[in-house]
Amino acid sequence: MKNDSKAWAEAIVVADILGHGHRTAVSNEVPRLLIQQVTHNVFLSPGPVEYFSNKMPLWVPPRPEDADLRPIDVLYGRYIPSTQSVEIYVDRIRQDAPRFGCTCDELLEIVRLHEYAHATTHLGVNTRDMHADLKTYGPDGRTDWKAFVVHRDASFSSLDEHSHELLAQIITYASFTSFRDPTRSRRFQALFDLIEAKQPPQYKVPPPVKPLAHDADWGLVLEAARGSIDPYRGPAFSMPQALGFLIADTAACR
Repeated sequence: MKNDSKAWAEAIVVADILGHGHRTAVSNEVPRLLIQQVTHNVFLSPGPVEYFSNKMPLWVPPRPEDADLRPIDVLYGRYIPSTQSVEIYVDRIRQDAPRFGCTCDELLEIVRLHEYAHATTHLGVNTRDMHADLKTYGPDGRTDWKAFVVHRDASFSSLDEHSHELLAQIITYASFTSFRDPTRSRRFQALFDLIEAKQPPQYKVPPPVKPLAHDADWGLVLEAARGSIDPYRGPAFSMPQALGFLIADTAACR
């Protein structure tokens, strides 16, 4: 005689399959998870939260020759450090995807990766040193995330826009090279180039850096960008240029 409890459990599974289809494991290529995997930085504090929006932002070019540009963080999404949130403009993505020869889902994935790359620069915790952040105790004797966010707000705001966009773009590109399917990886790298061609200069990744993105030590690169490790800066120092050199140097050490 069949166990009634077992029969109940099986019925729940069958009902769920009929209503929602067969469940599959969550892929580690989901943007939020993939960015953490690539950078070896995890989100431990309360954030970021992601929202999809039907807003249709407009791009007001500063110069007539910029009219054909399509900046990602203006038209398609943005990371908001004050609220620790990612906002994605789905309707605008759906409208503009054909401009880049891609589907709505493809452009959506690229934009989400880009915005989560911004988020990990702000809130990511290096897996190599996570115990140091976890054991900083607050007044209640538990991990002091409030102090962590205050510190990260300061380092995030001190980084110039060019460096922010360079990091977000290179991390996004590194994510494509981590796709398990080689055909899909090549497809997204090609789409990246098409979208990059329509971006302002601060979004452009130096060509020699692209092939090195996958092998960079992103934990170290992000620590340096945040100022956690910061040696002497000479008078001609440029953070975007320095980050490019650091990515190349750490990739060469792998």
